[in-house]
Amino acid sequence: MDATFWALMPPVVAIVLALITKEVYVSLLIGILAGGLFYANFNVLDALETTFTIMGERVGSNTNIIVFLVLLGMLVALMSKSGASRAYGSWASRSIKTKRGALFATAGLGALIFVDDYFNCLTVGTVMRPVTERYKISKAKLAYIIDATAAPVCILAPISSWAAAVSSYIPADYSHVNGFALFIQAIPYNFYALLMLWLVFLVALTGRDFGPMYRREQLAIRQEPPRPETAPEGRDRPRGRAVDLLLPTACLIVTVVWGMAVLGRRSCREAGLALTASNVFANTDAPMALCFGRSVTLLVMALLYIPRGVMSFSGFVEGFLDGFKLITPALLVLTFAWGLKSFAARLDTAAFVRELFDGQETLT
Repeated sequence: MDATFWALMPPVVAIVLALITKEVYVSLLIGILAGGLFYANFNVLDALETTFTIMGERVGSNTNIIVFLVLLGMLVALMSKSGASRAYGSWASRSIKTKRGALFATAGLGALIFVDDYFNCLTVGTVMRPVTERYKISKAKLAYIIDATAAPVCILAPISSWAAAVSSYIPADYSHVNGFALFIQAIPYNFYALLMLWLVFLVALTGRDFGPMYRREQLAIRQEPPRPETAPEGRDRPRGRAVDLLLPTACLIVTVVWGMAVLGRRSCREAGLALTASNVFANTDAPMALCFGRSVTLLVMALLYIPRGVMSFSGFVEGFLDGFKLITPALLVLTFAWGLKSFAARLDTAAFVRELFDGQETLT
């Protein structure tokens, strides 16, 4: 269909509603339905049929992403259920003596987990929340530090899910451009990520807050400190130690990097490319490597937890369900975002924007 002004309406509807209602799921869904109505010329039945067909197709074509997100949720849930996260937090609380130290430790841990930003957010948030609560750091500031380190670190790390994804965006007909080498060369120009990391550590060093963050911090200071968590009684009483978090995390990083290298080398051989580091990581399958790394890490956690009595076998299996529940919000957002993107493509939104700017260039 021809690109018109109405091609912009689905994303505009979703963004405006999200800003007004602060409800992401409903806003994205309404944006998708708006796209379906425009695409079906306001035929409600056709719009609904097209909407669910497109969303089903998008979910099917992104199964690998869904699988590794579910595996990620399982990892984080098992670390929490075993008591490993709590044990690491207790160890960190004994080692950290000041509020500034708690802020630096949160930012530093976020900078160390560079393989995947979502794993970064879930792990750092679970581990450092007891530490920051002890020093009366607000949840808003904890969320800011986590968010401001996770994505910037991953987009700057040469070996990460983001590096592989960005490298793969180079069109196939640009055979003279190496995606991984281009990613490396672009790191000094990634001003947002560099400035955000600098700002996070500057805020941690100075302890200065302003605006809504200052008010949140003042409110957290006046609140009563949380009571220490007590381990529940029963067969699955958490007995994990700090090593039960550190060892699986190290295993995940090593196996993901190794998986990316193996898959990249195989792709290079099939394409007849030289086995250089840039070619290997530019042609790897990052989602598959992440799935492989998380699967191996789950096996290592089973061997680490069950024989030592950290968790029972039934408790370990229940952790799978807890992990799926944990990751459900992210899956909903992804599914709705894929649907919105599909309607943007069918309504030729990109073509309309391109024609709009081409027209402005012609006038100038």
